[in-house]
Amino acid sequence: MLDMNADRWFAVVGVVIGVSGILLTIWVYRRGEKRRVPTVVASPSRVVLVHPGASLFGGISATHNGKPIGNDGITAIAVYFWNDGQLPILTFGNNLSLFNLSPRKGANS
Repeated sequence: MLDMNADRWFAVVGVVIGVSGILLTIWVYRRGEKRRVPTVVASPSRVVLVHPGASLFGGISATHNGKPIGNDGITAIAVYFWNDGQLPILTFGNNLSLFNLSPRKGANS
């Protein structure tokens, strides 16, 4: 059987302290890294602006650029955009691309 004298205990404790020190250093470094993290979240709550079938009533219509819209109703949604990182968001010309938010085809909710 293994005889655990003081020298071996010091060696085991030293290895444990060394490994935990390396892991702690990696964790602190990763935690302190500065990043740009643009974040977009759509609110799950929807507000109905125009109910479907409202165009059936005389005199009510909704158009966009001269084309009728809203036959299936019009719903408002809140979209939140913020920087979740520690560095400022750069202009779109540097390294970010434009965000294009569009609903799915036939999305009614």
